[in-house]
Amino acid sequence: MNFTEDFEVGPTGNATEYYDQLFELAGGKAEAGYPVSVVDVFGQQFGQYLSKEMRYSSYSDLTAQNQSFALGAGPMPVMALAEVIPGVSPSIGGILYPGFNATNKFNLTSFEITPFEFGSWLGGRVQAFIPTKWLGTSMSGGMPRATNSCVEGFDKITFIQGSTANAFNFWFIDDWFNIPLFAKRSLQALNVFRRQTPSSNTIVIPPGQDENPLVQLVNGTATAFELTFNESLWATYPNPFQGYNGTTGGLDNVDELLIVCALSPIFVFDEAKTPDIDTRK
Repeated sequence: MNFTEDFEVGPTGNATEYYDQLFELAGGKAEAGYPVSVVDVFGQQFGQYLSKEMRYSSYSDLTAQNQSFALGAGPMPVMALAEVIPGVSPSIGGILYPGFNATNKFNLTSFEITPFEFGSWLGGRVQAFIPTKWLGTSMSGGMPRATNSCVEGFDKITFIQGSTANAFNFWFIDDWFNIPLFAKRSLQALNVFRRQTPSSNTIVIPPGQDENPLVQLVNGTATAFELTFNESLWATYPNPFQGYNGTTGGLDNVDELLIVCALSPIFVFDEAKTPDIDTRK
């Protein structure tokens, strides 16, 4: 593996051929009936840095016998994810970002995913986990809707990679509105800017941003899979917690969880309170 290769143009340097291949691979997921977003393409871009075997394997495969992790020779990979909720999460220019949670002062729901489980602890809308291997299985009340089968393979390593790196919302707010969200000093600016900006459910790309490579990637995904820019932006997970008694906040009627990178605690806030700043990286 050559980590000096540019993941934006691929190992051969032919960007057109490279993206055609990425969209084609993501198309297999769409043909299987699952939602596709920019995360499916974005995660594959980093897949070129994995071994060929790992590039097409699942996250839960790390628990298989004779794998270094299962043998105790590798660390436990714990990925942190955050949820955004249309109409609930705060937004700027229609771009959602994780909001304040009174229980843990983090995101509305902070998910974690390991090779064993996906779910959330106390706080947020769910206090439950599902085996990572079965992510993608349609569930009701903690049981599969199809009693004779479960889905395997939804937890592709490249998809998990893309989910944990899915900071398009932060990047776009930074680039479009000049609010550096990864700096603590931007907290007050974000608060003020959001209050002065009319709310919107539609993301409007500012003039001059069409050539932004990240914008082009999202637009390319939207075009390839007949989505809106908004619909393309989030990692989309089928909600495995419908009808489960360990959930709160109306997850029974939510078919999909919209997931972003969990890099937001330094700037989340409650409008009625002085924000608590968490300096953890």
